[in-house]
Amino acid sequence: MLINDFSKIEFKTVLVPAPEFGQDAEIKLKELSGAQHAELIDRLKDAEFRESEKKLTAFMIYNCLVRDDGERMLQTEDEATELMGKIPAGLLRRINAALAGLNEQATPEKKG
Repeated sequence: MLINDFSKIEFKTVLVPAPEFGQDAEIKLKELSGAQHAELIDRLKDAEFRESEKKLTAFMIYNCLVRDDGERMLQTEDEATELMGKIPAGLLRRINAALAGLNEQATPEKKG
């Protein structure tokens, strides 16, 4: 099938259990777009960024944490860094694990 319309691209998502916020609470993560992935690759060339788990995690949370409608939840990477300081380490580990395996675990979500 020849693709002529890129408005219906599917982004994979994963739901991360977040019982810290209630019994059935979940956090939704969406895979990086091509542009976000390219930005990550560029940033990884910087040794300071590459060696800082905090900066890398903040970048990923900022770009991947989404609302139910698939729109980004946070406005800045600084907000992601602040959020990291407010949530339990166990939840942060689950988020990181989900981000690391997003391509294998996710279910497609239609955009548009």
